Amino acid sequence: MRDILLALFLCMFFALLPARLYAPLREGGSVLRESFSLPPLRTPPAPAFPETPREGTPPAPSGPRIATGPDSGTGIAPPAPKTESSTQELAAPKPRGGRLRPRSARLFAGPGDLSPDDFAAYGVIAFNGAPKVAVDASDSEVARHRMICEAFLATLAPRPAQATPSPARIVVTVWPMQSSASAERATQAPPGEACPIALQRYRMPIAHVAISAAVDSGLLNPFRRGPFLMAWQPGAAFASPGKPILFDDLSDVTRAEEARARFARWDSDIGLEENYARALVERMGRIAYTRLQLRAWADGPGATWLRALPLPGPAGDGDG
Repeated sequence: MRDILLALFLCMFFALLPARLYAPLREGGSVLRESFSLPPLRTPPAPAFPETPREGTPPAPSGPRIATGPDSGTGIAPPAPKTESSTQELAAPKPRGGRLRPRSARLFAGPGDLSPDDFAAYGVIAFNGAPKVAVDASDSEVARHRMICEAFLATLAPRPAQATPSPARIVVTVWPMQSSASAERATQAPPGEACPIALQRYRMPIAHVAISAAVDSGLLNPFRRGPFLMAWQPGAAFASPGKPILFDDLSDVTRAEEARARFARWDSDIGLEENYARALVERMGRIAYTRLQLRAWADGPGATWLRALPLPGPAGDGDG
């Protein structure tokens, strides 16, 4: 009741005020309303995509559109014709941007057929001894070596014959052969005939070089039966001391599906930059990988950097 009486009193008080005293209050109220009023409603833009008609609703007529420009003539403009290029642009969006990745490939190569320096990464399949051929069909190693060769051919793509991509954009896994002629024979042979040639004409000196580099790096037990997959990135680092080696030991592989899976993983690891670095850490161990990187730095840029430091000479060189 008290609030009602107070409200009535205020209403009567403002009603009895002179006009000259009440005018500033009215002007202030109008200013506040203008300051806090919402902007006028605008016509919303047309939707980017037309709404899909609901069931039972007839589709909108697709007749000619009305031209509103000054040169519209009769006011009727025919619809724009659909060109083949515009249809392709809608159907096939542009690929996402990004750098080109190296392409992984395998090949048979004789001595002098290629240089590791020409490739983004250079890999080799290295047998610890001469591969066994079918002299004794009961020898399990004969069948195992044949199975590994077949997985090599079935899983890794052959090197492209055309000039593109250039060798600098290819990471290659090489099956070393005794001669260029035997490498060409194995390359051109049907799948069922390539492996006997590849096993019989395998070139051991390249395998010995790769295995020695892996043994020196502490990655390889030389008494394992192998074969071993090894790669260097870039290819110019092939068998260089102190360089990281991507490594996989196939000594325990005895089944064809396992061999194909290992070659598929190898193909992914050697062909993608991020996979290559991750695989190096996983297979070498983070400590061994870091130690190898520090050693490579100390032998290369680190030595130059240390020589440039103004280090003090030995004690006793002064005049005192």
